[in-house]
Amino acid sequence: MICILSALKFVNCFKLQMQKTFSYSKNKKIIINVLCIILCCLFFYADFVISLGYAGGAPYVIVIMAALLLNQRAALISYAGLSTILIFLGFFLSHDPDIPGYYFLTVINRLVSVIVVWFITVFCIIYLINRNLARNAVKNIHLIFDSTPSALVLIDNEGQIKLANNRLCELFGYEKKELLGECIELLVPKRFRQHHKHYRQGFIKEPVRRVMGEQNELYGLTKKGKEIPVEVRLNPIQLNQAPSVIAAINDITLQRKHLQEIQEAARKLKKSNEELEQFAFIASHDLQEPLRMVSSYTQLLASRYQDRLDNDANEFIDYAVDGAKRMQVMIQDLLKFSRLGNEAVEVEEIDANKLYDDALKNLAIVIEESGTVVTRGDLPIIRGEASQLLQVFQNLIGNAVKYRIVEKTNRLHVSAKMINNQWRFCFQDNGIGIQSQYFEKIFIIFKRLHNKAEYSGTGIGLALCKRIIDNHGGRIWVESEYGQGACFYFTLPLHQ
Repeated sequence: MICILSALKFVNCFKLQMQKTFSYSKNKKIIINVLCIILCCLFFYADFVISLGYAGGAPYVIVIMAALLLNQRAALISYAGLSTILIFLGFFLSHDPDIPGYYFLTVINRLVSVIVVWFITVFCIIYLINRNLARNAVKNIHLIFDSTPSALVLIDNEGQIKLANNRLCELFGYEKKELLGECIELLVPKRFRQHHKHYRQGFIKEPVRRVMGEQNELYGLTKKGKEIPVEVRLNPIQLNQAPSVIAAINDITLQRKHLQEIQEAARKLKKSNEELEQFAFIASHDLQEPLRMVSSYTQLLASRYQDRLDNDANEFIDYAVDGAKRMQVMIQDLLKFSRLGNEAVEVEEIDANKLYDDALKNLAIVIEESGTVVTRGDLPIIRGEASQLLQVFQNLIGNAVKYRIVEKTNRLHVSAKMINNQWRFCFQDNGIGIQSQYFEKIFIIFKRLHNKAEYSGTGIGLALCKRIIDNHGGRIWVESEYGQGACFYFTLPLHQ
């Protein structure tokens, strides 16, 4: 077996030499075929003329090894068949009766020669198959490497670069021939090389797919000495029964730049929110005081000089007082809205039935005056912040009372249902309804569909509801047919 493997190694080296001398063409195949036929004729002539005796079949193995250069299984079988014919033909033409036991020994050894020839033939065919499979695998690896947009490098267990694709060469500025056979630390900045070597050795001992550069900053070193931030994905493989690693290297310079831009934008946004909070504080104190003064002195002006002013002047004073009051309410609502975005939700278990009851108590007067009939189903225990969710209940019930049809009994039903691991609440009324083009707009701050003469309010209630539900990880929306009532839905996760 050792002799066969050595012969195969010799044939492979001889073939590589021939590849350098001859091109892959018909001429090369013709030369090898002629060589094999000449060898067959020479061995047959030697067996016939020189009378090699019962060992004359063995040299035909050389013909099989020469046919291996053709890289064709059919050629191996053909020359093995030709050798078998010549071996038996030589037996009949090269008699030597003077040798004791000639016939017996000759028959046995000729059969052994045939067996050896076909054993070598089968072995060479298996060798060809495995070699072609290995070549195809390497070829496929090359194709995959060069067609992949990421920079890929194949490293053996000693850290030597066995394969590199075009993207890797482009990224680091090397030619392929400059990388092949070099240690992978060539692509690592000098200050990291010793640590990287220990890390690589540890990875070979415990090869597991992993990503480098996610948590800690990782850099590669180009041929010109420039360091670039990279992310490396390691994939262990077995190549020729030896542990190897395919490393996918991505330049994350742009990602780092974008991350810095995002962080800078977040910093500016945080500063803007702080300034907005300061503005809300000023609005709640400094701006409300002048408004109260305007309202007070305007009312005082109306009471003292009512008899001296005409109807137009009194009407103008009423407009001024009403405008000051509405401005004061809008500022207070804006303060609530701005504070709501900065407050963390303190999660606790809440009985939604209690939220419903408290909301009815707070709205008892308007419910009674409007004659609204409010009912509920069984409401669940939910998780969230009670004071914020009470605002949601109160705003949705208050809206159902406000936007009613006067000519018929106003009704509202509150229910809840478990869907997809979350509670979905429904506030169904039989009021004026909402046109479909306004389903999204009604949740925008200060967005109103009616003027103040028809319905009071600042248009911030549903915007507050949306922000509260968003803070609780849920969603709020409306389904309605204009003139047929509306159903406001919102969801709350089962666990927060």
